[in-house]
Amino acid sequence: MRRTSRLLALVLALAAAGAAIAFVLHYVPFTAPDGIRVVFDLRVVPEADGVVRVSTETRCLANGDEARRTFAGYWRLIYPGSAIIRRVWLDAIVDRAVRDAEASL
Repeated sequence: MRRTSRLLALVLALAAAGAAIAFVLHYVPFTAPDGIRVVFDLRVVPEADGVVRVSTETRCLANGDEARRTFAGYWRLIYPGSAIIRRVWLDAIVDRAVRDAEASL
């Protein structure tokens, strides 16, 4: 668990510094027949006037029509819960950033 926390802290620090982060899986060919690859992206982008945009994105790649149809049904089922969890994460990130900014004043 400690190793995972350190890795997450490193990734967040690099992202906060504006580094583009890509994992090895991005470069590994995906050839599993009727397989699905799902990637979750969390972006932290500094904008004008000290504003920071935080966003998420989920990308899916299906290697076949059957896999695509199966995943579409699964996604329709879990999407509402996934959207709630995502919103909770984004709200927590904003709350923590505001709290840390206020503490540093």
